[in-house]
Amino acid sequence: MLFRSAEPSATVRVCKPPAMLAVFLLLPATALRFSQETRVPSFESVITMLNNLVDQIENEESSDEADYNAFKSWFTTQSDATSSSITGLSSRLSELGAIIADLRSRKNTLTTEVNRLNGEIDTTQQQMDQAKAKRTEEHNSFVAEQLDFDNSIKACDKAVEMLKKYYGDGKPKESTRPSWMSLLATLKALHVRAAAMKQPQARTIAAFLQSASVSKQVPGMRGSTMFDEHQDSTGEALSIVAQVKDLGSTFQDDKQSSIDQETELNSAFQNLMAQKAQQLASLTTQRNTQQAILNKVSQELSENENAEATAKATLQDENAYLSAIQAQEQEIGRAHV
Repeated sequence: MLFRSAEPSATVRVCKPPAMLAVFLLLPATALRFSQETRVPSFESVITMLNNLVDQIENEESSDEADYNAFKSWFTTQSDATSSSITGLSSRLSELGAIIADLRSRKNTLTTEVNRLNGEIDTTQQQMDQAKAKRTEEHNSFVAEQLDFDNSIKACDKAVEMLKKYYGDGKPKESTRPSWMSLLATLKALHVRAAAMKQPQARTIAAFLQSASVSKQVPGMRGSTMFDEHQDSTGEALSIVAQVKDLGSTFQDDKQSSIDQETELNSAFQNLMAQKAQQLASLTTQRNTQQAILNKVSQELSENENAEATAKATLQDENAYLSAIQAQEQEIGRAHV
């Protein structure tokens, strides 16, 4: 038998009438009880035994009935309690099913939102990294350009000084080949720079270099033969000096323009970084908030899923127990009849 803690202490017994009961079914009880005066002495012990058996059977019937009634009371209590538990568990499972469905829906929504925010955070961070890389590249170019401008300006100053040395007053000056070659090298470098920047002075310098390449030194003359070509037009001879001076001024202006542009680019970069940093902080705050809610929802979902699994297992046990005691009650009922 499957009894829980509330089961009765006495075991229900199904008593089958002993063989001697057939005798008592054939004889009225009153016929078995002879008076002491009419009894035959040889049957006295038999009569006593029969009387004792009648008493024993009546006592056993009374005990069996009490045990059966106790079982019925216990069964009713257990059946009612188990049925009530099954009803409560079924209701609880229905409630948990609705809660779990809602939590799963919220989890999916929150997961999508967190993923979106993480995507925007990654994009913003990439934009900031790209802007930093571009700014570094621009600054390095600026530094190199400034160095180039400084060298070009110095080359212009040097060329003007050397040109003045040769053409300053329209008279030939003493010259040596090394200094003349240095002048040509300086002018060639200026021509490359001016041509790259599409400066109009590049044409004048190119013409001067072309003229220098076809000129020949007059034997025995220590000065430059270039003066001979311009001795009747001193102004034209000295125009190269003004051109180089103008080129130097242009380089100086371009250098300042580059500085101004660098200042503007750096200012724009700083503003962009401030905006992106603010945007990144806002996105991170939103993501962290949504992530915290998602973590809480995920925890609640896990707890409710565990509760659902426990309730299902308990419901299965309760149904099995109810079926078992019902079968037991039917079996004992048939035996009792």
